[in-house]
This record gives sequence, structure tokens and C-alpha cells, in this order.
Amino acid sequence: MKLGEELKKYRESKTGRFHMPGHKGRSSCLEDVFVLGNDVTEVEGLDNLHNPTGVIKDLLEEVSTVYGSRKSFISTNGSTTSLQSAILGVTVPGDSILVSRNCHKSVFNAIILGDLNPVYLTPEYEVESGLSWINDLNSLEEAIKSDDKITAVVLTYPTYFGICCHMERIAEIVHKYNRTLIVDEAHGSHLKFCHDLPKSALDAGADIVIQSTHKTLPSLTQSSLLHVKNEKHVDRIESIMSMLLTSSPSYLMMASIEASIDMMEKEGNDRLKKNMAYVEKMAVKYPNAGKIFKSKDYFMERGVNDFDNTRLLFRTSDIAIKGGVAESILRKEYNIQVEMADLNYVNAFMTACDEIEDIERLFKAVDDMAVKYGREVENVEALKEAETSESLTAKCPESVINIRKAFYSDKLCVDIKEAEGKISGSYIIPYPPGIPLLCPGERITNKMVEKILEIWESNIEVIGLDKGKIKIINI
Repeated sequence: MKLGEELKKYRESKTGRFHMPGHKGRSSCLEDVFVLGNDVTEVEGLDNLHNPTGVIKDLLEEVSTVYGSRKSFISTNGSTTSLQSAILGVTVPGDSILVSRNCHKSVFNAIILGDLNPVYLTPEYEVESGLSWINDLNSLEEAIKSDDKITAVVLTYPTYFGICCHMERIAEIVHKYNRTLIVDEAHGSHLKFCHDLPKSALDAGADIVIQSTHKTLPSLTQSSLLHVKNEKHVDRIESIMSMLLTSSPSYLMMASIEASIDMMEKEGNDRLKKNMAYVEKMAVKYPNAGKIFKSKDYFMERGVNDFDNTRLLFRTSDIAIKGGVAESILRKEYNIQVEMADLNYVNAFMTACDEIEDIERLFKAVDDMAVKYGREVENVEALKEAETSESLTAKCPESVINIRKAFYSDKLCVDIKEAEGKISGSYIIPYPPGIPLLCPGERITNKMVEKILEIWESNIEVIGLDKGKIKIINI
């Protein structure tokens, strides 16, 4: 057994951590939390998450006050359970649900579990940036108007790349038609604590918001919050949450949420503002890194409503280095681990727990990598026109079989090069970010095959692809 050894090796390697969890392996606010003696069960005085009447009830009320919800819930199963509890808590089998196609796989799993009918909202793909986001609010409104079975709308805010759609206007549209707005704010639990960041989804009018506190706050992995704004949703969601949540929730996780929020209330605004200001200085000090660094201004110029500047995005394809290759170089040669990469970008997560030395280390490494391995891109227009995993994720493949029926259908494995025209029997998901390129029941095209292989060959993990084979529906 070697997992413990590998964890120790990574812990002692002094790797630059620009990935989740947000505590970066050193947050002082967790020193009194992560103690073996704190790993306990429901004993007298420590309350019960499934029936809180004491200290956990007090914690939930404090969380609700901080975030401005009617009621908040804790999940120690991660935001997967929170998202699924929210969706199943406001729908009944047979309902339709309007879902942005770039949602996390847990949303699609909730559709299968709840026997729901997905109606997909296609994000717009912006060619020059190579990213996609919800911008066409007329299409959103038309989709709601055209299907009276749609009971809920599910969107992601911010996206994995930090892009924030116009949540206030979206909330107005959704409420105009008396639908429920559920927001996957897994990457936005920090927004509430800094005045220079986009408005939180709950403050912008969302009905239900899910946050992965372990991503951008210094809580332990799998800790999550579910916030409910409208009283009418509370009882059903609470019932579903108790059904899906482990009966042995981690007190370490719950305590880490408490400590994280306390720290962020006291120091979060100052820490995040300091770090964001230092990023701007580093982009100037290290011009080769600064040349490919894409910050808020870059996206605002391209029609984005708002952007989370704690996302440090380097478009390495601008210097002819695929993101997956750049990620590998940073890890192997500079001992820096970023959160994720796609074909175009390296995506580094910065939190309130990063120090200015960490930020300089990252920019210095990217600058050096650009000098050693980068080159001028000869055909810039061809690069802009090339379809990326983001452009394909933004599209909706042809759905041939209902996703739930496809999930339970008999399947067989074929070489992916022979899969064109077949119906996918499983998810195909570059990970991270965990957004499906293909869902069960969707037609596999030749372009999709080519792109999946390109992603796979670029050092990016593809869930659903096993040694070049893919599951298809056995018809």
C-alpha cells in the first residue's frame, strides 16, 4: 500500500500548489481542526447533521447569515450531493429541466436519477478567446417560454475559467416565468468576501446556490454548502439531502467550513485584494508570461459580463504550446502543479491562502517556459478557428436515446476510431473540469472522435476512454 507514502512525498516536495483545495496545504485556520481527536461521531454535545439542534444548528444559522440565505445546508459528500439534492428537491419525475450544456457531470447524473427531461441551453463559443459562456439571454427566455414542463433552470457561475454570466438579468427572466433558478457556484464560495470580485449568485437573485468551499476557501476536500433563498424549497431539499448524504458525516469537514468562513470574514477581502494586485505587477515584471496571461480586461472586451480575477489563465497556445503539455512542463521542470489544462489554457487557482512569493514563483516559471519552449504562432487565424474541447462542450450533440434509458441500456466496447455514427453508452469527460463532451444516448461524430483523441494525446485525462476504447449502446 503506497497511497500514504505518495501523499507524504507530495506534502514534502514543496510543490507550488495552484490547485484545489483552497487551503494550499498550509492554512493556519485549520491547525486546530485537523487533529485526529476531532474525528468523532455523533456523541453528546456534538449534535447531528441530519437532525441539528445544537452546535451544528448554530453553525448552519451562522453560515446562512453570512451568505444571506433563508436556510443553508452542509454536505460532506461534496457539491455532487448538494447539486443533486437541489435538482431532485424541486422536480418530480417527468419534469423538464433547462440546463446549460457546460454544467458539471453531477447535474447530468441528477437528470438520470430523477428521470428528468433535459433541455439544453448552448453557451456561445467566442472564437478568439477559445472559451464559451451564456450570453444570449433571448435564447434562454425563449427556451423557458417554449416548454411549460420546465420547472428549473441550472447554470454554472463562475465557470471553471472564471467567467460570470449576467446572473441578475437571468434571475429576472427565470422568475418572470415562475421557474426556479439553481446555480452551481462550486467555484464561487469566495465571492462574498471580496468587494473587487463579481457579485455572488445568491446576492444576484438565484433561488438555490451550491458552493464547494474546498475549492476556493480553505476547508477540507468534499466540504460543500447548499443555500436556499426561497422558503418553499426548504423541506423537499432537506429531505433529499438527508437521503443522499452519508449517515456518518465528517466533523473535520464541518469544523473546517466553520474555520474557513471565520478566517475569510476577518481576512478574506484584504488577502484576495493584495494577491490580485500582485498578479498585475507580476504580469509586468515577467513580460513573456504577461503576454499570454488573460485577465478580466481581456474577457470584458469580448462581451463577458464579469470575471473572477482569482483565476490565473495562461493561453499557452498563443506560443504554440498545448495546455496539457504546458501543465506537464510546469510540474516536471518547475515543481508547480496547476489546477487543470485544456488544449489552449493552463488554469491556475489562486486563493486567499496563497502568498505573494507563490504568485511570483508561478509567473517566473511560466515566463521561463515561454522562453525555452514557446514560439511564434505562424497561422494565428487557423488557431482561432480550430475547434477546442470548450467549443465542443458548448455544443449539443444529437440526442438519439433518452439519457436515462441510455444509461441503463446494454453496452459494448469498441475502438474509438470505429465509433463514428454510433450512440455513446457512457460519458466522455475531460477531467478536470468534469464537463461532458458526450452524454449517454448521444451520437458520436467523426469530429468528436478526432477531438477526443487529440485531448487524450495531449496529456489530459479523459474519463470514459479506456485504452482507446469507448462504450456504445448495443443495438
